[in-house]
Amino acid sequence: MISESFKYLFNDENWKKKLAIGGIIGAIPILNLALYGYMVDIIKLVSGGFENKLPEFNIVNQFIGGIIGIVIILIYAIIPIIILIIGYVFLGGGFLLILDDRTAGLGVMMMLIFILFLIFYILCLIIFALITPIALSHYANTGKLSSIFEFRTIFDILKKTWLDILIFNIILTIVVVILEIILYIVAFIFAMTVILIPVAIWIFGMLLYYIHTVLGYFYGKIYLKGTIDFFGSGDPAYVDYYWNYVSVIDAWPYQAIPQLPIVSVMKVNADRKGFQ
Repeated sequence: MISESFKYLFNDENWKKKLAIGGIIGAIPILNLALYGYMVDIIKLVSGGFENKLPEFNIVNQFIGGIIGIVIILIYAIIPIIILIIGYVFLGGGFLLILDDRTAGLGVMMMLIFILFLIFYILCLIIFALITPIALSHYANTGKLSSIFEFRTIFDILKKTWLDILIFNIILTIVVVILEIILYIVAFIFAMTVILIPVAIWIFGMLLYYIHTVLGYFYGKIYLKGTIDFFGSGDPAYVDYYWNYVSVIDAWPYQAIPQLPIVSVMKVNADRKGFQ
């Protein structure tokens, strides 16, 4: 699952074109928020079982989706942020008190309290890094912002997937650091020629786009794994029906229409318009 995340971009037959366009979007401040919405689209596709196709670009919708994604991140980051702010209050107060011999003991105590808050902050960051992929994926699959507060479901899925997420985050950090070092060297060489500076910026934009494809694929797969483990094996014991019903659709997502009979279970939100 983890190794496939880094290969996902290259599964699309038009990956070079999309990488180039994604690099342009990623290189433009503020507009690159659309990549977050693009990542949400990837989560929907992968959770729905489509692993060989990148989403098409829809800048407006994906920009809006990116803003919603950032809001979700900020909601879950509120607790760590508050803890860090309180910790720095103790740090600042302790530093001022320790300068005066009469209050130095109290200042030392406040410094120790700051260290405790710092440890608590680090623990909250770890939990934040584990729970965010599940919460974001849950929103992507339900389409409801309120779903990020369905803590019981989110934590039940997290219990099955936390170790995979932890390992992925460690590997991703190492890979990104290595890629950034390489790209910094390349960008430095390009930057020596003024006319190539935009190319250097574009290269970093492509890295940002690539990272979002890796994250989107992994988040989609880990959510799928967690929901299957949570709700069951994913394989029905039997399929029963009482009506012979034929539904005709005007398109089959991303692949040729299979031969009848078709039994389709869609896990993602979709436009299911049909006709008889």
